[in-house]
Amino acid sequence: MGKRREPRMQAKLHVRIAGIDASGSPILLLVPTRNISRQGALLDGIQATLKVGEIVAITYKTSRARFRALPPMAADMYVAPPALKGSP
Repeated sequence: MGKRREPRMQAKLHVRIAGIDASGSPILLLVPTRNISRQGALLDGIQATLKVGEIVAITYKTSRARFRALPPMAADMYVAPPALKGSP
Protein backbone atom coordinates (compact mmCIF):
# COMPACT_ATOMS: atom_id res chain seq x y z
CA MET A 1 0.00 0.00 0.00
CA GLY A 2 1.05 3.60 -0.54
CA LYS A 3 2.13 5.97 2.18
CA ARG A 4 -0.68 7.68 4.04
CA ARG A 5 -0.62 11.36 4.97
CA GLU A 6 -1.56 10.43 8.50
CA PRO A 7 -2.24 7.16 10.34
CA ARG A 8 -5.72 5.73 10.54
CA MET A 9 -7.13 5.15 14.00
CA GLN A 10 -9.30 2.09 14.65
CA ALA A 11 -12.65 3.43 15.82
CA LYS A 12 -16.19 2.12 15.77
CA LEU A 13 -18.36 5.24 15.71
CA HIS A 14 -21.91 5.43 14.39
CA VAL A 15 -22.18 8.11 11.72
CA ARG A 16 -25.04 9.29 9.53
CA ILE A 17 -24.40 9.31 5.79
CA ALA A 18 -26.59 11.34 3.42
CA GLY A 19 -26.32 11.57 -0.32
CA ILE A 20 -27.59 10.22 -3.60
CA ASP A 21 -27.22 6.55 -4.54
CA ALA A 22 -26.15 5.23 -7.96
CA SER A 23 -29.79 5.16 -9.17
CA GLY A 24 -30.35 8.83 -8.26
CA SER A 25 -32.40 8.17 -5.12
CA PRO A 26 -31.64 10.00 -1.87
CA ILE A 27 -30.13 7.94 0.95
CA LEU A 28 -29.90 8.53 4.68
CA LEU A 29 -28.15 5.75 6.59
CA LEU A 30 -26.66 5.16 10.03
CA VAL A 31 -23.46 3.12 9.65
CA PRO A 32 -20.41 2.30 11.81
CA THR A 33 -16.88 3.36 10.98
CA ARG A 34 -14.06 0.81 10.95
CA ASN A 35 -11.22 3.33 11.03
CA ILE A 36 -10.87 7.09 10.76
CA SER A 37 -8.38 9.88 10.14
CA ARG A 38 -8.70 13.59 9.43
CA GLN A 39 -8.50 12.69 5.74
CA GLY A 40 -11.35 10.16 5.67
CA ALA A 41 -12.99 7.09 7.13
CA LEU A 42 -13.66 3.46 6.25
CA LEU A 43 -17.38 2.77 6.71
CA ASP A 44 -18.94 -0.66 7.25
CA GLY A 45 -22.22 -2.09 5.98
CA ILE A 46 -23.50 0.59 3.62
CA GLN A 47 -26.76 -0.84 2.28
CA ALA A 48 -26.76 1.29 -0.87
CA THR A 49 -24.69 1.57 -4.01
CA LEU A 50 -22.80 4.83 -4.24
CA LYS A 51 -21.10 6.06 -7.38
CA VAL A 52 -17.35 6.38 -7.00
CA GLY A 53 -16.60 10.09 -6.78
CA GLU A 54 -20.06 11.00 -5.45
CA ILE A 55 -20.06 13.59 -2.66
CA VAL A 56 -21.79 12.46 0.55
CA ALA A 57 -22.38 14.23 3.87
CA ILE A 58 -21.27 12.44 7.00
CA THR A 59 -22.50 13.55 10.41
CA TYR A 60 -21.15 12.48 13.79
CA LYS A 61 -22.97 14.03 16.75
CA THR A 62 -22.97 17.74 15.85
CA SER A 63 -20.04 17.62 13.38
CA ARG A 64 -20.76 17.42 9.67
CA ALA A 65 -18.40 17.17 6.71
CA ARG A 66 -18.58 16.40 3.00
CA PHE A 67 -16.59 13.51 1.58
CA ARG A 68 -16.05 11.84 -1.77
CA ALA A 69 -16.88 8.13 -2.10
CA LEU A 70 -13.92 5.99 -3.17
CA PRO A 71 -14.01 2.43 -4.59
CA PRO A 72 -15.70 -0.05 -2.22
CA MET A 73 -14.32 -3.27 -0.83
CA ALA A 74 -17.29 -5.65 -0.41
CA ALA A 75 -19.85 -3.84 1.80
CA ASP A 76 -17.31 -1.23 2.90
CA MET A 77 -16.79 2.27 1.54
CA TYR A 78 -13.88 4.61 2.06
CA VAL A 79 -14.72 8.29 2.02
CA ALA A 80 -12.28 11.15 1.65
CA PRO A 81 -12.60 14.94 1.56
CA PRO A 82 -13.46 16.29 -1.90
CA ALA A 83 -10.48 17.78 -3.72
CA LEU A 84 -10.31 21.54 -3.80
CA LYS A 85 -10.51 23.21 -7.20
CA GLY A 86 -7.05 23.44 -8.69
CA SER A 87 -5.72 20.52 -6.62
CA PRO A 88 -4.36 17.43 -8.41
